[in-house]
Amino acid sequence: MTAHTPRLFTNHRLDIGHKVTLSDKTANHIQHVLRSKPGDHLILFNGEGGEYVSNIVTSSRNKIEVEVVRFDPVSRESKLNILLGIGILKREAMKTALQKATELGATAIVPVETRNTSVTRAQFDKRRETWLQVIQSAGEQSGRTLLPTLYEAHKFDQWIKLAKGDLKLLTSPGADGGLNLIDQVPQSVCLMIGPEGGITLDEEQIALDAGFVLVSLGNRILRAETVPTALLSLLQYRWGDFQGEQSVY
Repeated sequence: MTAHTPRLFTNHRLDIGHKVTLSDKTANHIQHVLRSKPGDHLILFNGEGGEYVSNIVTSSRNKIEVEVVRFDPVSRESKLNILLGIGILKREAMKTALQKATELGATAIVPVETRNTSVTRAQFDKRRETWLQVIQSAGEQSGRTLLPTLYEAHKFDQWIKLAKGDLKLLTSPGADGGLNLIDQVPQSVCLMIGPEGGITLDEEQIALDAGFVLVSLGNRILRAETVPTALLSLLQYRWGDFQGEQSVY
């Protein structure tokens, strides 16, 4: 085993001693991109915790069979539980937001239909599989052992009422301040981030009535797909697994 041992996601159940046949797409990647061959090691994970050291047993055209030889119970998850509600963004922007949210430790993600959402429910249904693949790929790259749950889309009013967390935050350019105004130490945070057109004043009021706190990310206007990166980084630094002796936020 080396630091460069390939790490791949699989939907299969993984057990020590069992053999697994990997999918055509994964097999093609192993054969033609990684150029791995029988006898080589892989690290597999299925997003349910830990990693499985595996050996390639056979390799044929678009088919790879591996044997699981060891389980490593490693965890790289944050102590902070983050539920992210995000207004459904346009195609590439949504993929970027999901990728960064996964890398930065979101526990669960809920696509939310707001009044300014420009993506229809039919488009959401078609894109869901792509979004799952983005999350899986980001999990491979970032070393996560648990993948965030991607829930079905909810309408804004419905989701705001269902959202749970020790601290519930809604990003708003008109907020009085940022996380520096919050003095509690939450174990779970629920975020709501709007789509490209932002959250309407009526929606802000619905969120406030449901116990959300408005927070600002400064004087500059960020793209919708940038906000998850900025806010999740701040949350992990303040209460999660980003190390620092003293928070400046």
